[in-house]
Amino acid sequence: EISNRIYSDLVLLEAAQILFVEHHIKRIQLKMSNHAGNDLIVIDKDNKEIKGEAFNTAPSFFQIKMRKELGKLKNEPNGIIAFNESAVSVKNSVFLERKKIEYPNIVFIECKI
Repeated sequence: EISNRIYSDLVLLEAAQILFVEHHIKRIQLKMSNHAGNDLIVIDKDNKEIKGEAFNTAPSFFQIKMRKELGKLKNEPNGIIAFNESAVSVKNSVFLERKKIEYPNIVFIECKI
């Protein structure tokens, strides 16, 4: 469990870098380790707050974990989900593409950790 939390924190750090470089956000708050609430809160270039979740998982648990994290953001107008790229198997890539269509308001970030 501890190693998984460390890898989830690495996902958070890479997601922050990607958000600053590719999405030109103003500010980000990361909740490292095992704290309650959203894993990240972003203030975008238009001063809008966007909540997000981050996780590290094995390919066999990817779909379960993704559904859980999407559920946390269901009442948000926008959201961010960051995850480890190594969890996206061929089967999971089809699932992920469907979720991107189903949730166009969510930014999905694949992190290479």
